[in-house]
Amino acid sequence: MQAKSLPQTRRAVLGLVLHEHPAELTSNDLRREFGEDARQAIVDLLEAGLLRREGDYVRPTRPALNFYRLELP
Repeated sequence: MQAKSLPQTRRAVLGLVLHEHPAELTSNDLRREFGEDARQAIVDLLEAGLLRREGDYVRPTRPALNFYRLELP
């Protein structure tokens, strides 16, 4: 994986979590996919209310899912 800036990593992490929903991804899955920047991206997205954590699983919040569905063609 090429190095990405933290904002790009946030978008990529959120995009993957939304795309894969309802499949469950873990923090480790996201770090394997996006590298160590995924750790901070997850924290930032949790604080922004776009992700929620249940154990090691990371899931999109209802508002994030609703917005994502509005954007689909």
